[in-house]
Amino acid sequence: MSDGREKKDAADFGGWEPGMVVEDEGYDPGQVVPRADDTGMPSDTGSQVPPPRDTLGNQLDEDGNPVESIKRVATRDIEAAWSGLALANRVGAMLLARDPESANDWELYDMPGAAEAARELSQALKKAKALLQRKLKALDVDYEPPWSDDEVEAQVGEALGDVYRRVAEPVMKKHSDLGAQDTEPRYVMGQALINAIKDFYGISYNQWTELGDWI
Repeated sequence: MSDGREKKDAADFGGWEPGMVVEDEGYDPGQVVPRADDTGMPSDTGSQVPPPRDTLGNQLDEDGNPVESIKRVATRDIEAAWSGLALANRVGAMLLARDPESANDWELYDMPGAAEAARELSQALKKAKALLQRKLKALDVDYEPPWSDDEVEAQVGEALGDVYRRVAEPVMKKHSDLGAQDTEPRYVMGQALINAIKDFYGISYNQWTELGDWI
């Protein structure tokens, strides 16, 4: 009876028996070779040929092209995004640092006399910045950062408002027929003076936004 059972067991596995040696005749390198596990039964997994690699050890696809991992591609895309953001911030800072000069910069009406009005507004801004710097030096603020103290902010804000009213507003009123007292030109003038304060203290243009309340 034992012979019958052994023959039946061998037949169930296509003629394979535990301990049987697999002949290498006609062996295909990509073939999955069955192997016995601890129980003596054939395992579902076998020895597979490792994926092809180039001379640097990079895995290649079926066409021979390097295979990039998802992690590597994601990291590269993130680095590119941060690089683009940094460039945009630098360009934005350069644009903010540049003082307005033309009628378009000052957002005046496209009318005769706008170029001359823009020139006078630019001159007023230059005078206002010089006066503002003298006032800031006179404050002799040693706080770091300066906006961390309400009293300091009040002193700087009052200096800003005083310079704006004394130097900038008269010229803007003079050219009100060209829109110099509209919201946009007033913002351009005020922002240029605020940027001058931030340059004086060496801080970023996106900080101390409360200064605009003093104009």
